Amino acid sequence: MKPLDIDRALNIMPTALILVGSSWQGKDNVMTAGWAVCCSVKPPLVSVYIYHKWFTRELISQSGEFVVNVLASDQVEVSEICGTVSGRTVDKYAKAKLKTRRGDKVNVPLVEGCLANLECKVVAEYEVGDHTLFVGEIVAAHDGGRRDPLAYFERKYADILLKPQDQTGS
Repeated sequence: MKPLDIDRALNIMPTALILVGSSWQGKDNVMTAGWAVCCSVKPPLVSVYIYHKWFTRELISQSGEFVVNVLASDQVEVSEICGTVSGRTVDKYAKAKLKTRRGDKVNVPLVEGCLANLECKVVAEYEVGDHTLFVGEIVAAHDGGRRDPLAYFERKYADILLKPQDQTGS
């Protein structure tokens, strides 16, 4: 094995891209994120990691809730817009022309057209290096239809090719 630069090592792990939605006192925000993972089935928990200086972190910390919107491969432009400007100064929902509706269990917009929307209530918050880890219990979920997910690998968009399900039952 050859040595690998640590910065490159951190970016060589492929990740699915999501939009993390947040809201507090009438201010809605959404940001692109790649650091999210399901961490429990019972109870259903998901974790997201948000840079400690970002506006989204403030809104989630104040409100105690967030939404995970799972991006599809045809939503690269949405990912770019929501990942390159600050919600402190720009209404990213308007800039990206996102269609939304309020969640059923959380007061955060759900982004229509995503693969899925997961409404989450924060059950734990930890400072982890330069990020805040939020663990959210999924209190409602919505299916946006089956398509390929949007992924990120080595700082570039990538495709995740879905194989047909094994027909043998294994």
